[in-house]
Amino acid sequence: MSKYNPNYTDEAIRREGSAPNLTGRSPQDCVRVEESAQRAVAESASWLLAKKMNWTSDDKRPVKDVLGELGFTAIEEHDDLFFKVQPPKGWTKETQGYWTYVKDQDGNSRISQFFKGAFYDRDAFLNISK
Repeated sequence: MSKYNPNYTDEAIRREGSAPNLTGRSPQDCVRVEESAQRAVAESASWLLAKKMNWTSDDKRPVKDVLGELGFTAIEEHDDLFFKVQPPKGWTKETQGYWTYVKDQDGNSRISQFFKGAFYDRDAFLNISK
């Protein structure tokens, strides 16, 4: 299981202030909600990878096909943003803030995944390394 390293320290959250904003929540509460969502994905016993690709070329293959080509199996729907997958043997992941980095069995970086868990701007996508 991956350990989640948050964007904010407890000290930084305290500095955000506690007065409600337009969302009806305080900035502190907004950060806590976002961090909680990101932690749940990062530290899940199941591997969750984004359904959306951050394509930088003309390659527009379905993400599910690309993950299959990398050796991921049991690719199932998890929710609107993620697939639940079984990684290839020996692959690892580590999350820092918005980013999860996936390495292959040789320690090569293969995937970087962005996930923002904010209730007002929730998004996730993958970057695949060749």
